[in-house]
Amino acid sequence: MSQRSRQKSRNKGRQSGARGRSGVASTSVAASVATSDLASMVSASRPVSGSTALSQAGPAAQSGELLPCDEQLFDRALTQWQFGDWNRLAVLDPDDFAHHPRRARLALLAAAGHQQLGQAEETRRLVRLAHEWGCDRTLIERMLISGVYNTLGCATVLAGQEAGALRHLETALTVGAPGNDPELLMQARIRHQFDGGDLPKLEPPRDRRHRPARRAMGVDSGAGQWPPPVRLIHHLACTGGTLISRCIAAQPDTWVLSEVDPLSPFVPGRFLPTDLIGLSRFGSPPADTETQIELFLAGLAVLYAQARRQGEHLVLREHSHGQFHFGEAVAERPTLRAIVGRVYPTRALVTVRHPFDTFLSLQDTGWVQHFSPPTLDEYARRVHAFLDAHAGCPLIRYEDFVADPAATMQRICEGLGLGYNPDFIESFSAIELSGDSGRHGDRISPRPRRAHPPTLEQEACASEAFQTLLDRLDYRLD
Repeated sequence: MSQRSRQKSRNKGRQSGARGRSGVASTSVAASVATSDLASMVSASRPVSGSTALSQAGPAAQSGELLPCDEQLFDRALTQWQFGDWNRLAVLDPDDFAHHPRRARLALLAAAGHQQLGQAEETRRLVRLAHEWGCDRTLIERMLISGVYNTLGCATVLAGQEAGALRHLETALTVGAPGNDPELLMQARIRHQFDGGDLPKLEPPRDRRHRPARRAMGVDSGAGQWPPPVRLIHHLACTGGTLISRCIAAQPDTWVLSEVDPLSPFVPGRFLPTDLIGLSRFGSPPADTETQIELFLAGLAVLYAQARRQGEHLVLREHSHGQFHFGEAVAERPTLRAIVGRVYPTRALVTVRHPFDTFLSLQDTGWVQHFSPPTLDEYARRVHAFLDAHAGCPLIRYEDFVADPAATMQRICEGLGLGYNPDFIESFSAIELSGDSGRHGDRISPRPRRAHPPTLEQEACASEAFQTLLDRLDYRLD
């Protein structure tokens, strides 16, 4: 028997022991593969030293010979993934589609089948092959994270928690197929995975009446954008960001998470029982940056799915201070926008305040000591870096907001794709968010400049970085 035939025989033998029509492996095995090995599977997508795509592509691909291919193969495989037909995906053999124009994605779909069958070694091999054949790393991450949530959905059904199972399955489809309506895909996957197999029967969700109603009212997430975007607010410390964010949270169907930075250097001690990212940093060995990002995206998937179920707009207010105004230099790492953008569409805006007033506030709080040297010139250089990192985002000035809150908030809502609440000025005071470090109060109005020594204005005039920053943001020193 040839090596290829023996491999196929082993695959069929493994699949014959899988559970039910969908072929999901025993829950303990599949959960172990899906969760414990997730980081290693993503790491396995890095090419193996000494191997090439051609060396894994089969004789036809190596010779450059053009062979006919099954043009419907990819469409069938994608449908099998959507339905959760893991057995059929797992019998896909790379030797049979090595010359297919979409071979990289076919390898990834085959890996998804093996992941659900609890076959970690074969999953890692196919993930690596998909990457070598050109599959985007972000797509690989989405597919593996989707598999984690599908396994969690099956495990939760066995625990008798149907509502939780539906949440996990919806998250799996939202992450794995971001351009499709997961409600439609859920019907097919639930029927295939939970009808006639060893898994308990699961009824598809029925109560989705709030969504058509919201869409008819024109307030669906993303103002018609599908899939709904994650909204992002970017600003630096002491720029009035908390006030603006509280007012954004007062808009219709809006869910604001305040001060988000999965890679923040600010970790308040080592007792972090609810913080997986923080715990991973102090693990032995500590998690690398990519693993921390994967943890964040996995958690964000749950929040994103919950926001969609509730018909809410998910807004992340970034804590940019830790990246741009902390340490000896601006941290060379991805911004929140870049991280979220790996998986979700985004709509973002930047809010700023007069740089001189912001620097005075940083001096008053003592946060100017977070960067070195703690000078106005160094501060201005770092603000330039912040603006460069968020180029293309609409820019809102704090001074414009406090001078005309209603008109400026309408601009903010338009930029983020949010509905507008004309009564937000009366209602925002009931909303509390973290990060309220400046002058407190529930009145929206201009504030006088803090007292400062004349030498600071001289320093401002002498700093080229500060003067170009004023021009860039359309401010004057007086």
